[in-house]
Amino acid sequence: MFHIFDPLRTDMLPRFLELGKTFFVAQEYHHYQDHFATEKKVNLIFTSYDDSEIARAHLGAIEGAPYACIIDLKNERHYQKLCEMLEAGSRYRVFWAAVGDPDSVKKRMGLKYKDHIRRYIDKHTTWRIGGAEKIRPDIQLIFGELFVIIKRGKEVLRIKFDELEKA
Repeated sequence: MFHIFDPLRTDMLPRFLELGKTFFVAQEYHHYQDHFATEKKVNLIFTSYDDSEIARAHLGAIEGAPYACIIDLKNERHYQKLCEMLEAGSRYRVFWAAVGDPDSVKKRMGLKYKDHIRRYIDKHTTWRIGGAEKIRPDIQLIFGELFVIIKRGKEVLRIKFDELEKA
């Protein structure tokens, strides 16, 4: 599992309000495992938005997914529920969908998944990449999903990270 997101914390919420990023779209998150945990928690990832229409578009894109919802920080009930979810004893583990250091993530991904990337390219494209040719993946976060972007000449390959992990 390749995990890149930081936990969402209660002390961050006032800053989101200040910045106007008051809408969170929640969805289940599968890229984190705590092998030492004594109790099972539900892993969620929250994507922050300042525009309710974009938040609704995100929710529409994941319609039917477990735990998919919009939380509005300006709604006191939503705010309190989120604070409960972020407490240590909660049954949830919540992450914020933001990449703090994209260059570090790209480097780690390139090292850890270079064979996966080559296998994916061999299987799903007509590209023939020589052994000496370097592949430099980029990353993109779309509606809480991590995508790997690979460019070769004028061609661009956008792969859901989940698909790449399976390659």
